Amino acid sequence: MTRFAGRGNKGEGMSSRKRVLLCVGIVMLLCLGTVAAVGCGSHEESASPESTASASTRYAEQFPLQYETLQQTRVNAKGITVGHAAEHLAEICEAPTVRDANGDPVLDQDGSVQMVEAAFNPETDTYDINRLSDEQLAEMNLRSGCVACKTTHFDDIYAQQGAAAFGNVYNAEARAIVGGDYFDCALCHVGEPDSGELKANLSFWQATGGSFAARLDPRIGICAQCHNYSDYRSSIETEDDLRSIDMYRNGYDIDALFETSWEDGVNFDVDEKTGIAESYVLHPTVELFKDTRMEELGVTCVDCHMPKAKAEDGAEYTDHFSAKSPLESDDSLAYCLTCHERQGTKTADDMAAYTRERQRELAEGMADLQKRESAFKAALVEAVGERGKDDPSLDEPKELYAKATWYDKCLETGPNESPGSQAAMLDWRSILEKAQAACDEGMAALGR
Repeated sequence: MTRFAGRGNKGEGMSSRKRVLLCVGIVMLLCLGTVAAVGCGSHEESASPESTASASTRYAEQFPLQYETLQQTRVNAKGITVGHAAEHLAEICEAPTVRDANGDPVLDQDGSVQMVEAAFNPETDTYDINRLSDEQLAEMNLRSGCVACKTTHFDDIYAQQGAAAFGNVYNAEARAIVGGDYFDCALCHVGEPDSGELKANLSFWQATGGSFAARLDPRIGICAQCHNYSDYRSSIETEDDLRSIDMYRNGYDIDALFETSWEDGVNFDVDEKTGIAESYVLHPTVELFKDTRMEELGVTCVDCHMPKAKAEDGAEYTDHFSAKSPLESDDSLAYCLTCHERQGTKTADDMAAYTRERQRELAEGMADLQKRESAFKAALVEAVGERGKDDPSLDEPKELYAKATWYDKCLETGPNESPGSQAAMLDWRSILEKAQAACDEGMAALGR
């Protein structure tokens, strides 16, 4: 039975007695692209929850160092717990919390989440998701599509329900199919984990990533199947819906992705009163990493985020704590120095200091950008009040404002991340320039 304990606080539709500080990290991850397959195919061997549990136990015994590091989490600079541990992902996927349009838990500034009042069990002083009906789960917006990028066992749900699985509620029956086996080894490994063959095995990515996904180095692709800009799960009801996804039709650079999202009406929230759209795009990580200097030099996600490490007995293994900051990993910093040492950066401390300085520069640029955005929005709201929200003369400035917020969110990559923390992973200076230009052009279009 899935239960979560908490302390009280008031909230609309929430318990006035209980609130939980799960500090969950949103791992909202989707997969997109030109459709390469019809539907999401099942794995050759579909595991039951019982066999899943035994497989996890066996792998934990076979590969203790890898498995133990996989189950680690950390609290980031924002006070939010991040990581891919099965227990942590269960909190994200199964806790009866208030959720956004994509089904992700809504976090307050302090990292807390509001719990759904109907799930509270006064006898146990806990929140129990099993107390909620399918109708209540639907109102909470907890869908099975949420786990399409967190476990290969979504395939088993899909095998039973078809494409409707993306929008169907993640109820007790569906949760039993997953069996708590989140971020399972089969996400990234072909066969046994020590086979040496890596592959992005999430079937949704295989069905929609198209030629873009096919071109990726496997050490990038296994991360790309989750860390991409897609936001299409909620729109999938039929196989035709799934087949129609063509998310890289305009290209994969930041402007092409904006164009596609703008055309399809995804990755944006539109205010009903003003008609002003703001982007909420999450983790367009792989797209923004493509064609960077890092990638040109052959650097992959695995190199920095899953470095080779040595155990106390000298055994070498791949560190699977991929959510760990490379700046907090001696092994990751040692890898960075294989290039940066030639540029005069001699020690791990120097490498970390160099990177933090770049992060500080980006954070300052983002703070300035947000001031520009605020001024732009205020002017746009004023213009809407004067001319009406449907005035065609406001179409251009509205799109430019949406574009400015798009660049901003791409720089942020997600609400869990501290401003500037992504400096090493993208060409942030050019993105900042684009965002600033969008604000300036928009203000000019408004005659300001």
